[in-house]
Amino acid sequence: DFLGAGPLFEMCDRVGRELLSPGRASIVVVTLPERLVIEETLELCDALAREVGLPADRVVVNRVPLPMAPNALADARALAAGGGALGEAARSLVGALEAREAAGAEATAALEALTLKEHAIWRVPLAPVDPSARDVARWLRGEGAA
Repeated sequence: DFLGAGPLFEMCDRVGRELLSPGRASIVVVTLPERLVIEETLELCDALAREVGLPADRVVVNRVPLPMAPNALADARALAAGGGALGEAARSLVGALEAREAAGAEATAALEALTLKEHAIWRVPLAPVDPSARDVARWLRGEGAA
């Protein structure tokens, strides 16, 4: 509306129509698996639907901790009970695994709030380094992205 007419107006108008055209585009919200961030994400999704009239179609949750092997923490604790260098190293490992388990539990609890809504949820796992675009595409296809 600001431009009124001309090539830039026509381009903006065309982009706007494409974005609002059903089946041509959708809103995808990206979030993190943390309680406060998820709460803000849900507020954003509600505001988009209520104020803009465009509900979020999908929510991508980035950096979701991968589950640990079932016996990892128990095995590390058993090793930590021993003495020597191995026991000392295992005690450090126990601390790291307990922190990972706590982060996983927090992420799971935070994600429960999302599952109560009607958004498709795609999870991108936490990686030790920034993933490549190919890795992210593979993860999203595994979650059902086309």
